[in-house]
Amino acid sequence: MYVSNPNTIIECTFRRCGCTHICPSRTLDSHLQGGIHEHMAMMLTMILDLEAKLSNMQASSASDTWQDHNIDDISRSGSAPTTYLPSNTAGYLPVGKPRSNTITPDNLSQALAAVSLSDASTTNYVAAPGTLSDEDLRHLPPRSAALTTFAIPGVYKPLDRIMGGLAQYCINLQFLDLSECVLLTDSALAEVLTHCIHLQTLNVTQCIQLTDESTICIANSCLSLTALNLSMCKVSGSAIAQLAAGYTSQLQCLHVRSCASLLDEDIYYIAQRMPHLLSVDLSYCPLLTSGSLVCLVDRVSSLQSLHMSALQGL
Repeated sequence: MYVSNPNTIIECTFRRCGCTHICPSRTLDSHLQGGIHEHMAMMLTMILDLEAKLSNMQASSASDTWQDHNIDDISRSGSAPTTYLPSNTAGYLPVGKPRSNTITPDNLSQALAAVSLSDASTTNYVAAPGTLSDEDLRHLPPRSAALTTFAIPGVYKPLDRIMGGLAQYCINLQFLDLSECVLLTDSALAEVLTHCIHLQTLNVTQCIQLTDESTICIANSCLSLTALNLSMCKVSGSAIAQLAAGYTSQLQCLHVRSCASLLDEDIYYIAQRMPHLLSVDLSYCPLLTSGSLVCLVDRVSSLQSLHMSALQGL
């Protein structure tokens, strides 16, 4: 928006997302810089509402197709006719193809009724974003010590009970995707991290309730972690740097997009302590400069993918 008079009172650029702030045009940039997390949360809420509406439309459309399948056949095979892997894992969180005993409810309570969630052979549980109903959530998590993959992105409910169940029954978990679970808390995530010590991949992007407490817990508890996505969480740059000082120094993928306080010196420390990094996303971290780019390229010889959109000096 271009305004010639710096004293003109204008609305925030994120008005359509719910921000009610008004100010002289000369102070708008300061408001935008100081409200990154709040604006991201507003955008996320708006996007999630749209996704939920779209998912409900798709679920209604797909229900007829599901009704054509015999529930007894689903129960015997232990899998649904189709399999979904969250799109935000592509190119970052490799999972491999789900096995035949993957459960994919896709918002169908009748499928959950037919498939035993206490089956000890259940290894994967993967749901499409925003499609789990309250009834689906009541059946989670699977009580299976064999469970290695658990992905429930886009759940807008408190997850304390489910996280407690994972910590109790699923201690061999290796892949955990809780992206866009906006009510996930530090304490709920910590319960999983301290018990599931074999975790290799963790995706909590856009979990806007998570703070430095979770980052420190990851650094101290995740001995086997190789891929981590903390994008758009309320974590500080100094806490992210602590990952390099903890057990997570073997990380290969680190995505921390939109970290408002991440500094060049934090990147220098990460580059020094994490020589095995293959993929890094530092996009929209407003305090980083081209020095971080130079440091990563010079010190991390294994680097294959680097995203630094909106970097100062580039």
